Amino acid sequence: MMCDLEELKEGHAELAAQSGIPPHAPPWLDVEKFNRGRKFFQEYFYSNFLAMFTSLVGGLSVINLLEPLVFTKASDDPRKSWKRYFSTFRHVTCWHYGDVWDNESDAYRSVVDVRKIHNKVAMQMNSSQQPERLYFSQYDMALVQCGFMGCIVLYPEYFGVPFHQAQIDDYVYFWKGMGYLLGISDRYNICNDGYSSAWEKCKAIEQKVLIPALKNPPKDFLRMVEAFIGGANLMWKFKLLSFESVLAFGLEAMGEPRPKLGLTDTLRLYFQKMMVVLVRHCSFFRRQINRNMEMMMGCSKMK
Repeated sequence: MMCDLEELKEGHAELAAQSGIPPHAPPWLDVEKFNRGRKFFQEYFYSNFLAMFTSLVGGLSVINLLEPLVFTKASDDPRKSWKRYFSTFRHVTCWHYGDVWDNESDAYRSVVDVRKIHNKVAMQMNSSQQPERLYFSQYDMALVQCGFMGCIVLYPEYFGVPFHQAQIDDYVYFWKGMGYLLGISDRYNICNDGYSSAWEKCKAIEQKVLIPALKNPPKDFLRMVEAFIGGANLMWKFKLLSFESVLAFGLEAMGEPRPKLGLTDTLRLYFQKMMVVLVRHCSFFRRQINRNMEMMMGCSKMK
């Protein structure tokens, strides 16, 4: 049963917490469960990364997520986009490999940095944009939270993760904690009530927000997503990915019809699928690609 988003949408009128300093650990925190969620990410690093990457491509069609990126002008060409999104993915990786509850850790400092960035952009946008629109609201942040963990919650096996509800529930709990640290109140934290509730909320966001947005994207969508894909291709020095192939991959995950692809984009799509099969069924390959990604993100230096 899919949940109603009306209560979540009430967060439109409430600003997410904007202090640069995260709150202390909440009284409800179960550190062991939170850390199991971290380990889940580490075990399936590539799958989680692919899910976030795919989610971001689709999520750029959602005006709440797109407008701050357009406003900052920090990701509107491939080189700027690569720098900006690599930094984002590195922050997220740091949260999973470090101790965000230790105020002496790199992970904690990463959370502080992200909150400061959000605070700065929110103040600029809320003072200069439409007065009837509140930017960086609780609702906006809930959508961002869904973008980070929603694909894995909804479609773990499609992204190469064997479905074990307890593991996914631990990962949901991890994002409950991260939502708290990033300024989402318990009322709007989509991970607040465990796996089943998170699944319903993510599914509702997919069906009522994401898919309609993809069918009628805002004017800056294509420009920003092409910059994002172009920036990602700078890693390989050739066009391994395309907007069309990544979008088709995401649409298939959701069970939505994908656009007709040419030969090159079809090969790109099946390359992504082949990688998932290898990660899903070959533990040696999964460990190796995880190590490669850990090296790229500098995980050995994170604490």
